[in-house]
Parts: sequence; structure tokens; C-alpha cells
Amino acid sequence: MKKPLIAALALATILLPTSLLAAPAQAASRAHAIRYVSVDDCGRPCATWRVTLGDGTTRRFSDAQVHPLSKHGKPIKGQAAPIGVSGDGRRVAYLRAGDGRLVVRDLGGALYPMPRGAFRRGVSQGGSNMWLSLDGARLAVSQHYGRVRLYDVASGTRLATLPKGEEFLGFSGDGDEVLTRSGEHTLHSRTLSGRLLATSKVKSYGPFALNPDGVTVAWLTGDKGKQRAVLWDLSSDRPNVRTWIWIPDYRGMVQRVEMLDWTANKQLTLHVRDDAMRTPAGMHVLLLDLGTSRFTLRDRYTVRSSAWGFEACGG
Repeated sequence: MKKPLIAALALATILLPTSLLAAPAQAASRAHAIRYVSVDDCGRPCATWRVTLGDGTTRRFSDAQVHPLSKHGKPIKGQAAPIGVSGDGRRVAYLRAGDGRLVVRDLGGALYPMPRGAFRRGVSQGGSNMWLSLDGARLAVSQHYGRVRLYDVASGTRLATLPKGEEFLGFSGDGDEVLTRSGEHTLHSRTLSGRLLATSKVKSYGPFALNPDGVTVAWLTGDKGKQRAVLWDLSSDRPNVRTWIWIPDYRGMVQRVEMLDWTANKQLTLHVRDDAMRTPAGMHVLLLDLGTSRFTLRDRYTVRSSAWGFEACGG
């Protein structure tokens, strides 16, 4: 665990101009990274998983399972199988069609099979989830609302099984810690071995992001036009920084921050859905630099209209 970030930050006011600063270097570096993955909508999930890249091109993952299986091994056709994308957009975790093996594939072609017991036969795959860390080196898995298990992707080693009743919220920015929640408001940070680092009750439902220091949690609070980014120290059980922010109003639409991630020690990345009620979904990816109090626009895109649903990269 690193030195807590909040000791180095002071209270700041952030005004976001209507014309956001662009982030050309980051946009160029992510042109061949994943924006999101999706399946077709035929009244239910169908066809094959598609990977949409930053340059707008798509690839098909024909070996990825489309529907979760029941405990009897039959497809649950009204649901899409669990799938996860690393925050850097370089790796995808999914269940392999045919043998049901949990695997992680990177865009360069390398394949990392997880242990055969990572997804157990005879247990429903409905209500399952999988999450990759920012760099795709760690994987968290929960099968049918069960306990969360952590894996090292390169070796396939199971690192820990988290306590029963703790909901997985995400990896820290460096992937060395995890954030979980029990009940409605109690957050816990843990090491990859499952050891408890800190715990605290907070008055927020998230989304949350855990800093690489392992104890600083960020979230947004407030109404439209009066939002704050709160940095909360789990170890001291109090907020140390409250930063006023303004998220731009795109044509008066009802916006929603769907994902929040630490992508650098003093940088938060926000995935902002333009209109929570609109289909297809439009997404703006904003970078908030807590050191300089400036926003930049990293990316903007619209999810293809024929998609059943989608899973975006986090970071």
C-alpha cells in the first residue's frame, strides 16, 4: 500500500469549459484498444460477441459463449453470458464456447486459460460477473451470485476468495488492492490475498474508484450542476477532499456517470452516458486531473444501435 493520496491534495474548485480540452496523445494510443464489447439484439442476445475498437472498427469473438448456461447445461437465452474488459482496453475475459472454460484473451492473440474449476459445472451461470484490472493482469469472478474469487491472469493462480456477502466494486488503480461493499454503505479495501486494509461506512451508492494507495476512495455526490468529487479515507473514516466539479450538459440530456476509475495517481476517468433513457447509448469519456483541476475529453462514441447491451472498458 502506498502513501495515501489525500495527504497531497488540497480543496479545489473546478470549472469545466463548454469546449473540452482534447487528449490527442491518449486518443491515438487507444485507437486500437477496446471501447466496448456487445452482442446483437434479436429480441434476445444473439449472433457472436463483437469487439468495437477506438478507431471504430470491429472484431468478432466467435469462440466466446453468448448465453449463460443453467445448472443443467442449457442456454439461458434471455440473458447474455458474463464478459469483462480490462481498463486499458487490451484484454477480454469470457467463457469459451464449447467447453465453458473461463479464459482471458488479449488483442495480440495470447490466450490465458483459468483453472477448470473457476466456473463450476452444475452451477448456474446466470447472475455471474467477471472483472479485469486496469492492465488486465488480475481477474475477479463471481458465479451465480456467489463469493468473489481473485486470479492472477498470467499464471491462472487463485489468489483469494473474498468473504461471503461482500460485493465486488473494482480493483485499485494499480490492481494490487480490491474494493468491496457489504450491506448498503460499508466499504472495504483488501489486498489480493484477501487481507483487510480498511473499512468505512459512506453515504453513497457509487460508482466508486479505489486509488493505488489502497485506502482512498473517490465518488461523485450532488445533483446536476452541483456535483462534487469526494475523496474519502477509509482508514480514518472521513472525507479529506471535496472537489466541486461541473460535468457538461450535452443538449439538456439526462446524464449519468456509469463508471469511475483511477487511471493515474491524481487522475480520475469518468464514463458519462449522455442520456440514461436513450438508445443507442452515447458515451463521453472524461479525464479529471486532480493535480491541475482540469478536465480533458479522451473519447466520445455511440454504441451501435443493433446491440443487445454492451460492456465498456473501465479506465
